[in-house]
Amino acid sequence: MKRFLLTLLLVVFAVSTVLFGTGCNGGGAAQTIEVPTGWKQFSSADFELYLPEQWEGGSEEELQNIIDILRQEGQIELASQVEAGIPYMLFWGYDSDTAVLSDTLTNVNIGSESASFTSLEKYMEIGYDQMADTYAQMGYVFTILEQDITSIGYHKEVGRTLVSEEAAGFEVRMAQYIVKSGNDFWIITFTTSPEEFNQYIANFDKAVETFILK
Repeated sequence: MKRFLLTLLLVVFAVSTVLFGTGCNGGGAAQTIEVPTGWKQFSSADFELYLPEQWEGGSEEELQNIIDILRQEGQIELASQVEAGIPYMLFWGYDSDTAVLSDTLTNVNIGSESASFTSLEKYMEIGYDQMADTYAQMGYVFTILEQDITSIGYHKEVGRTLVSEEAAGFEVRMAQYIVKSGNDFWIITFTTSPEEFNQYIANFDKAVETFILK
């Protein structure tokens, strides 16, 4: 399997694991966030987000193609995990430059769920414990490199977690941001290669600064 396909399915799997693992402050701070020149807006009925100009939005059909490839290669359990996560993904996109120039696809996805029973801290604790257990059961490596709750952009409290993931001999780096708004948790996940992670992390943080809930 091409490495960019593995990267993409890992990030889908990561998001679905956090969401399934669980069962504030949404923002609204009175401030203006400066959007970098050339960045373009991606929006839905629920949110808007800005990304660098070379980023493109992906489709559910492309994810389904990846699932079909996994099944053809005998990865039935993993294919089912990825497929189960698709309904929770409200948006995914990718850096079109890496799609051409790199064997790892730098990408982002956004998911959400309601969980009125818990705080941001507890949500993160339950979700990442479940993620680590699930990865271990499948023989993958999941390592939290950095984790905190901080203010980013319009949001007073954002759970920011940097992760190293290894599967099938490949390693990827993930930056995941969790925003709580009322009873809803919004999960924004960026993934890229370890070699390019330091180059991209500032843009990942900046993109989350522009994330607005409508």
